Amino acid sequence: MEYGQLKVIGSSVKPRTTSGRYVLCKCKCGSVKEYNEGNLKSGHTKSCGCFFRGHNHALATHLETRTRFYRLWAGMLYRCRKNHKHYEHVSVCLRWTKYQHFRSDMYSSYLAHCELFGESETTIDRRDSRKGYSLSNCRWATYADQARNTRTNRYIEHNGLTLCIVDWIAKLGIAKSTVYYRLDKGMTAKEALGLRDA
Repeated sequence: MEYGQLKVIGSSVKPRTTSGRYVLCKCKCGSVKEYNEGNLKSGHTKSCGCFFRGHNHALATHLETRTRFYRLWAGMLYRCRKNHKHYEHVSVCLRWTKYQHFRSDMYSSYLAHCELFGESETTIDRRDSRKGYSLSNCRWATYADQARNTRTNRYIEHNGLTLCIVDWIAKLGIAKSTVYYRLDKGMTAKEALGLRDA
């Protein structure tokens, strides 16, 4: 007897409880566990949990679900959901909807970037923010690189020098949170940066 991803392979050693009888099942991913027979028959239980984590992933994939690399992939897919606020601007190529393919294309370059800049400063970035996520349009970048590449990035000219806000912040040594707080309060970019014309 099969219920979703689960196949009944024997009786449970658990005693029958008020909630019903238990049976031993093997999931298609290979895990073996005891399940409430009533939950199986009603369709409440369909897998060991792997189905909901992504039934198109190999079992080995789940060993990486706690890694930063996996979370970056999952975050990329999340931004492509219709209920995400930036959905209309973001798409992901069909190949990368499967983690194994994304890993095959991007893991080596991810490790190389981490070695240079650290794991916490390694983020996935689209070269052209008008296009979606794909191998030809993606790279690994620091948060500062990402900020320079946004559609809303502003360039400010001061005393003959033109830089984007992120670069002005680095040059002047001002806290980024302070500058963006000032911008939110209605200051101009120059005012927020404390730039005064000579």
